[in-house]
Amino acid sequence: MNKSIIKSLTILLVFFPAMLFAQQNQLQSGTIHYNFIISFNSDSASGASRDVQPMTVTFNDQKAALYLNVPDMGEMRIIEDQKTHQTTAVFTNGKKKYYATANEEEMKKMLEESKRVKDSAMNALNSFSTESDSTGNQLSRGEFILTDTALVVEGITCKVYHMSNALITMQLHATRDLALSSSLFDFGTPLSTNSDFDMSGIEGFPLEYEMEMNLLGMKMQLEMKVQSFEANKVDESFFEIPKGYKKISMSELQNMDMD
Repeated sequence: MNKSIIKSLTILLVFFPAMLFAQQNQLQSGTIHYNFIISFNSDSASGASRDVQPMTVTFNDQKAALYLNVPDMGEMRIIEDQKTHQTTAVFTNGKKKYYATANEEEMKKMLEESKRVKDSAMNALNSFSTESDSTGNQLSRGEFILTDTALVVEGITCKVYHMSNALITMQLHATRDLALSSSLFDFGTPLSTNSDFDMSGIEGFPLEYEMEMNLLGMKMQLEMKVQSFEANKVDESFFEIPKGYKKISMSELQNMDMD
């Protein structure tokens, strides 16, 4: 799969956060280390490919930040301020150093436009099919079902949710043990913001997931796997904008070619 698609998938992972206040019984501060994995498997001559990117989520009871360093694209940090409901995106690629901020209303408008564009792309792929499975039952259009399974990931208790439709199969592990909300990550399909998934039934923060998509005969697997968790006191500098960065609008940052 070409680099532009991997790039867009990565941006989608990090670009739609909005934090909520934590409950008193949750862990209030910590750092989660992830591997974000994209795998492609096709019958074509191009064969299979696999891309692994380390990713970090850091949080306290006031702020949260997600950090990802993508080869050929650069470093990305998304910072959420719970008091001001402001999103800050910090991008670095070589000598290009930019940051942008947006309030809750601005982010909402951007998300709506992004969803509209991506919905058009998914409609073109007939992803909203109401086909039937082998038993004649209509396939789900995106409702997550809570299973009877519970598991522990790096000491964090999770509930297991499952979802499947004509295009996607997904297993998601969610926890209520951390001061993080499900909206830190947008868990719509990589091509469509929340079009195929209804997150309203998910309780807590989606700690990790496994997703398989079948796009025109090519299988793509996305995984977000926890590597380690530290219930530590977070360095406040992680939530600050580094010196030497130029401020631009969020729309300018979205449309910028960082290659």
